[in-house]
Amino acid sequence: MSTMSIDYPDSDKDLSITLTVAISLDDEQLPPAPGNASSSDTYDPALEISAPISAADACPIPEPTFKTKHLPPGARNMLCLRLNPPAYGSMKNWEYIACIVGMTSDEIANLQRSSNPMNALLSHLSDQPLENLITAIGQCKRIDVLVSLAKYATIFSEAHPVVPDNIPNSNGDSAVYSLCSAIHHIEQPPEKFILLTYHINKSDPEQKSLFKCYKWMEKNLVAKLNGLEVININNIDNESDFYGTVDRFFRKAKHIILFATPQYNIDIANPEVVSEDRFIKMKRYLHRQMEGEYLDNNYNNYRFRVVKPDIGPGDYLPPGWTRNTIIYNFPSGSKDLFERLNKDN
Repeated sequence: MSTMSIDYPDSDKDLSITLTVAISLDDEQLPPAPGNASSSDTYDPALEISAPISAADACPIPEPTFKTKHLPPGARNMLCLRLNPPAYGSMKNWEYIACIVGMTSDEIANLQRSSNPMNALLSHLSDQPLENLITAIGQCKRIDVLVSLAKYATIFSEAHPVVPDNIPNSNGDSAVYSLCSAIHHIEQPPEKFILLTYHINKSDPEQKSLFKCYKWMEKNLVAKLNGLEVININNIDNESDFYGTVDRFFRKAKHIILFATPQYNIDIANPEVVSEDRFIKMKRYLHRQMEGEYLDNNYNNYRFRVVKPDIGPGDYLPPGWTRNTIIYNFPSGSKDLFERLNKDN
């Protein structure tokens, strides 16, 4: 520490004032100036600012055979919620998308009269590839919409199936129900019904007992439910509007029962397995719709029921909502299942 004195003369008085200043000197080092950091300094990745996500990276582009009408209900509702409000600044709305996809001013004016113009626009684009809509949203810079749409991307890989003339005998249960579907073909859902979905490899001797258990459950449901029809998913196949038919039954079903089996977990719940069997595609589509509704409801399940047969191996439930809901065993828990299904009827 060093000390120095400074004398200030006083003009009024012939005196002087002495001010003593103490300066402390120590070895403290000042922080380096920006840009002068040594090579030994540790790099903090948290200080790095990443580039914003681009429209091309926000949402994958589906196959051309995946049409706009194949969007699940949750995705349609999200698009209407985000794109119906009036445009504000960079937040473009449905009108800009309509211009990009080639609608005329008169067509846009007609949509403006609708209480839900975005839903009307989706209907207008129903037979067009979904790729066109995603591209238009990207051109509007609505990255927020694309990010929300991306959570449904798992169904984009499921192209609209082209039904062959001869249905191959697959390892699933399609061959057994191909003739049954032709006889009991159902195109329109009834007023009140429950929908059953399952998948069993009946060519495997060890799974024959599971199929018998399923048929036993189905017969009991028909006998025990009051005023509810029981519809097997294999009987709603529609060659002309494959996904549209599943959508109609999915939206209107009072309950959807998943009869859990090991083969369902392997062929239906596993997105990495590739199959051209139309029944497998249909069940996969329904499974992903259920998963989408579960996410849209903030991880709450209101109408999906999981039935696990008392026979068979232990843990084979698919990942997702099936592991976060009540599991009904059959036949040991059939009473609880029937009471739950009749409760809301």
